[in-house]
Amino acid sequence: MSLKHKRCLTAIAVVICVGTSPLSFAQWTAIQLHPSSSTASEALGVSATQQVGYANTSGTVQASLWTGTAGSWLSLHPAGATSSQANDASGSQQVGTAFFGATSHAGLWNGSAGSWVDLHPASATFSEAWSTTGAQQVGLSIIATKAHACLWNGSAASFVDLNPVSGATESAAYGVSGPQQVGEALVGIRTHASLWTGSAGSWVDLHPAGSTDSRANSTSGTQQVGYAFIGGSPHASLWSGTAASWIDLNPAGASNSVANDVLGSFQVGYAVFTGQVRAGIWSGTSGSWIDLSSFVPGSWRQTIAQSIATDGVTLYVAGSGINNSTNRTEALLWTRPLSTAETVSPSSFATIRGRLDSGDVTSLRTDDNNYLRHCKFIVPNQTVPPIEVQVNGTTTRSSTTGITVSLTGAMSVNGVFTQMIEQWNWVTGVYEDTATAGATTVETTVSSQSTGVHNMKIGVGGALRARYFVRQTGPSASPLYCYNADLVKWVVN
Repeated sequence: MSLKHKRCLTAIAVVICVGTSPLSFAQWTAIQLHPSSSTASEALGVSATQQVGYANTSGTVQASLWTGTAGSWLSLHPAGATSSQANDASGSQQVGTAFFGATSHAGLWNGSAGSWVDLHPASATFSEAWSTTGAQQVGLSIIATKAHACLWNGSAASFVDLNPVSGATESAAYGVSGPQQVGEALVGIRTHASLWTGSAGSWVDLHPAGSTDSRANSTSGTQQVGYAFIGGSPHASLWSGTAASWIDLNPAGASNSVANDVLGSFQVGYAVFTGQVRAGIWSGTSGSWIDLSSFVPGSWRQTIAQSIATDGVTLYVAGSGINNSTNRTEALLWTRPLSTAETVSPSSFATIRGRLDSGDVTSLRTDDNNYLRHCKFIVPNQTVPPIEVQVNGTTTRSSTTGITVSLTGAMSVNGVFTQMIEQWNWVTGVYEDTATAGATTVETTVSSQSTGVHNMKIGVGGALRARYFVRQTGPSASPLYCYNADLVKWVVN
């Protein structure tokens, strides 16, 4: 069969190199987890407190556990095993595979080599465990020469066969979260990304139209990630429970890509640009991709992000790369504060229409009733808003996963008015992402959120631009009115 038994770059036959590139998101920090006594290592899974994978030590590939530093490395290698590998962690539990002779056994640990629990089903000749929730585990077992996706609840006896009852001949499960399990199934001669909810009969085919082969590597419980072959190349993919929900995450300029894990609005994996494999992170769109390889100190190639987790304060991404200084594969951990928003205040403004009555740019920087006040001015074209103001700012970021610009203000008189704010796209040269709200004599806030390729909202040198405008849309207590802008701010993620 053509099912792959490991989430790795070689599964789609790409062997290429990367170097360093400019920083694009300064909050990321890369930590080298490679044990000093090892010749190779990879971090394949991460939880809020732990990282797991393998290290080749004393000539033996050993399942490994870290807690944030190279010095914290702990071997999980079970007694009697010839080699082992840990693939995922959740809470205090780790799951993976150990070879006993020539036979692979799925298993789990609870923090030590001696805690190994063999999950190998009695009817299987081969098994692997790939993911855990801390209570349930998923993987695959070879039964009667066929691969079967499987689900456990902590023991070999708890084995549940997920292999579809019809429509597919073989299968494998690679991710589990909440009620969902994901992986792939062999339909004819093609692999199809697959979703289950606890039984073989619950199988859902996620294979997108136009794809030749596809696979789901992980699930958040509501969204699934993996890849789909489009035009002969794998494209990182995001689903929300159906084949029709498929979103192509392949970044512009990338020849291929794979998404390996998902957490909330984040997806991690890698993309290939002009022969360079780069670990990366997305936030739901192809344009949101951020290169994680650029944050690794020194010179590296073939970096891959495998798993993502959070403790509510920090994001953790586990992976690996080839260190050019040692020419060996080494485990890596990227971290970033979960709250990384930069708040930007206006640096200048320009009155496009209307009469400036009072205030200056400092009036827009704090919500303190010190207003930038513009009043209605007679305009020849009554279809355009009589009050329009352009606002400029500067961010320290050169890349973003999203920008929100908000306006807080109030009218000088009662009536029916509308306030609007929108963002300037520096690439297309137009305003977009228009947000509209009613305006009264009581301060209200209207916010514009960036869509599409968020980076287009950042110009040279971090330039930001927005405009707000106000118009009468119904009866007014006075034909002459003013708008009191109290606060304009950008939040750049």
